[in-house]
Amino acid sequence: MKTVTILSDFSSYPNGKDERVWKTGEEAELSNEHADLLVGKGLAKEAKAAKPAPAPTTQDPEKTAPSPASGTVASVPFVITKAQRAQLRTLGKSDAEISRMTPAEAHDVLSATTKAALAPAAEPEKKDDNA
Repeated sequence: MKTVTILSDFSSYPNGKDERVWKTGEEAELSNEHADLLVGKGLAKEAKAAKPAPAPTTQDPEKTAPSPASGTVASVPFVITKAQRAQLRTLGKSDAEISRMTPAEAHDVLSATTKAALAPAAEPEKKDDNA
């Protein structure tokens, strides 16, 4: 359903059988098809959606979800890019293995590899020469 504003006086058949007389300035909620037809013929324009009510200025901390840290965005991978496929191949994954991976699994493999590469290397154990 769409809300339209009538631009001139005319009549139409919104349900296909009953005549309806429209007056300039009138707003009507019509089926998408009928609204598109009237707008397309220049007899109506789509009405602007009402602005949503402003959010309350005071919030109950128990009902407010915590906001993410500045600059963070939640994301879910939905494709494995060519670059990611190439990285997976350098890690020894075959094309068949990559094809069976979900984008999230590929992301996890690449993330784990990146984290492991960035982790500080463990110091070699010191031998006690006095033993």
